[in-house]
Amino acid sequence: MKERENTMNTLTVIVSVFTIIGIMVTIILLFSDSINKKIEQRINNPEFIKKVASEVRLPFTIIDENNTIQYDSGALEYIKEIEVELDEEKEIKQIIITPKKYMPIAPLIECINSNFEFAEPEKIPQYSWRYFEAKTGIENFVVKTGEANIPLIRKFKITVIK
Repeated sequence: MKERENTMNTLTVIVSVFTIIGIMVTIILLFSDSINKKIEQRINNPEFIKKVASEVRLPFTIIDENNTIQYDSGALEYIKEIEVELDEEKEIKQIIITPKKYMPIAPLIECINSNFEFAEPEKIPQYSWRYFEAKTGIENFVVKTGEANIPLIRKFKITVIK
């Protein structure tokens, strides 16, 4: 009789444990499904997508060697002034970028339509950064367009690292 009671008690405990585990698994699955639906709704929200895109994409601007802004994708929110200095032969002497506030990392600058390269930027008084041509051994030939030997105006992409 005692064995039968012990077996019944053990069986009752096992059934109770499995019932509790089943209820917990069901709650977790329902809760997980609810969370997944909320996440999916959130990431498909156009406002959320716009916010993420603005945080992920680095702001940049494109200027030419005549100091004309060709395009801006948010970099001018951070840059106060861009100054392209030319020498007597109309070659680029230096480019100075002055940010609106302190930038611990120099903006990246690259020529997008010729082989012009820059050396490491130099920090100058206040918040400005100065860029000089890198001495690579590659001549920066005067690039001509197809129209009556008109020199190509070099364009530079300046990317701000936030």
